[in-house]
Amino acid sequence: MPEPLIILGYARVSTREQAQNSHALEQQEARLKEAGAMKILTDVQSGQKNDRIQLKKLTKLIEAGEVKEIIVTRIDRLARSTVKFAEIAQLCLEFGVNLRSLDQKIDLNTSQGKFMANLLACLAELETDQISERVRHGNNHRRKEGKACGSYPFGYQVKGEQYVLDERPFLCLLNERPANYLELCSGELEVSQLPSLTVKQIARDCIDISIQQKGLSRAIRIIYAKYGITKSPTKKNGHDSILNWTSSGLRKWLL
Repeated sequence: MPEPLIILGYARVSTREQAQNSHALEQQEARLKEAGAMKILTDVQSGQKNDRIQLKKLTKLIEAGEVKEIIVTRIDRLARSTVKFAEIAQLCLEFGVNLRSLDQKIDLNTSQGKFMANLLACLAELETDQISERVRHGNNHRRKEGKACGSYPFGYQVKGEQYVLDERPFLCLLNERPANYLELCSGELEVSQLPSLTVKQIARDCIDISIQQKGLSRAIRIIYAKYGITKSPTKKNGHDSILNWTSSGLRKWLL
């Protein structure tokens, strides 16, 4: 006998802080279960990002014919752009999967539900664009007044609404660790006692390497080798202190 089709719930919050320090994600999952979801996929990422891991998994399950129905608390949990929402809705229709939104009372099984889904997707996109505009206008205003914005480049931090070089200890290279570094595991040695490089020092070194190599790709290879860092898709903002530059990203940072 073939496996029974599942009712799939999808939950999303924008940041890890929301997931850990609030009940937003927990509340979504509880509502989805109450609505009949047999399995729940969860992403902690902005709704403007269409490459979310669990969202990709959701579309693959639809295409594999394993899903009977998808439930979300609101459509902006699923997608914040008209194009992406329309793509998911069309995929559901193509494979005979119903899509339900609990807050907007949307049900793709009805013509009214299809109309409301498209209308609300447009409104969600409008709201997202307006938020982006407000942030952009706010940042421009702060720049004119000589104040720091919320995002700052690697090597700096914001103090008192001004950009200052980041003197905080960041990492200790393996070849510079003390002989008794294993005492850290037993709590006998404070991390602050390690010969750490500051964020400012690493940033300065990355600049020097880029100037010496006269080529971004060569510079990145040396930076990755020296600091034990490889390419990663985890960088989400300008101040997460993760060194994972691409050539274009390093160019922007250097400028």
